[in-house]
Amino acid sequence: MYKVIKAFPGSPDGMRVINFKEGDPFEETGDLLAVAIANNWVEETDDEEAKAAEEAKAAEEAKAAEEAKAAEEAKAAEEAKAAEEAAFKKSGLTQEEWQSLADADREKRIKAASKSK
Repeated sequence: MYKVIKAFPGSPDGMRVINFKEGDPFEETGDLLAVAIANNWVEETDDEEAKAAEEAKAAEEAKAAEEAKAAEEAKAAEEAKAAEEAAFKKSGLTQEEWQSLADADREKRIKAASKSK
């Protein structure tokens, strides 16, 4: 097993180019491996070190996915709140009237949900 010690672009198949990043595991073989070794872009690692690097990368990717999901949910909530405010303004109702409608709607949904069980 090898790991990248200096970032470089490489093409394992002559068609697509991969930007290998420092610290990434390097599992390519053949000419690309030979070139990477000759240019000191990769170094051989033991299995434990490679496994730790892969786990760290997976954890980083999971964290980024979580943050993206949280940002998406926050944006959806913000859009829903803006739509609710626009509907309220357009309705011409007072705050109390609007809240009363919302409470009645909530009770109706609760009753419908309990009937479907």
